[in-house]
Amino acid sequence: MRDYRRIARELALRVLYEVDVGRQPAREALQGALDQIAGGVRAGITMAVREAEAAMKREPSGPAVFTPRSVSVERRRVARAVTRALERIAIAFEPTLAELFSLSAATDALRHGAGQARLALSEASAGPLARLRRTLDSSMLDLQEREHAWRVAQRAVERMATTLDRRSETSLKTAHMLSSLVRGALRFRDEIDEQVRPLVSDWPTERQSAVDRNVLRLAAFEILHREDTPVPVALNEAVELAKRYGTEESGRFVNGVLSALVARDAKHKAEEPSD
Repeated sequence: MRDYRRIARELALRVLYEVDVGRQPAREALQGALDQIAGGVRAGITMAVREAEAAMKREPSGPAVFTPRSVSVERRRVARAVTRALERIAIAFEPTLAELFSLSAATDALRHGAGQARLALSEASAGPLARLRRTLDSSMLDLQEREHAWRVAQRAVERMATTLDRRSETSLKTAHMLSSLVRGALRFRDEIDEQVRPLVSDWPTERQSAVDRNVLRLAAFEILHREDTPVPVALNEAVELAKRYGTEESGRFVNGVLSALVARDAKHKAEEPSD
């Protein structure tokens, strides 16, 4: 599995690029990236619904016997009831999912995020499952088929919960780091451009490729303003981003500029009078 920090940096670069080149409002560009992260969790929940739907379409196993039309119609009704119940759960859970990602992007609310998601899923499931239980209890199908339908629905909800356990914590961490990188790089963009300008006097910001200058802004923000990111990590990640999304020369260019920035910053800190 890819490290969430690398994913956050790649998405942050995309957002900065869209703001810089596409003139897209920062809030909209960031929200689009957050929606993409949340989409991984949504996809797992949707998959659980579709798997349950497929399970209900399979005919019960057993000897091949004539099935009355009324039974076939009732089986289809019950199958639709199972699918509708699960779809209602997914729809009821969606606002909570969106709120969790918005909250995670705004604040460091990761500790309880996954637990809150599970609790919200349980609350969203209560009503639809209760209605499904009533539908099954009143069905003309035999007990074995009704209990099979109930187990299919319960397993689908369990798969949704498993998706939250496996994906939500990492996804929320990614959302938080993405938001922090984007907001920080945009907040200090002018300052960073001024600090970088003397280091690229022959290739000013406006002449750099959009990828190169936004990689520099992103990495410079981490190097100068984020103490939780080791400088070598920020530098190496920036070079990898430049190689992946820039030109053949981007990696060397970004490495040279950032290395000079790091050296100058270290010199300034060494010259500062100690307390």
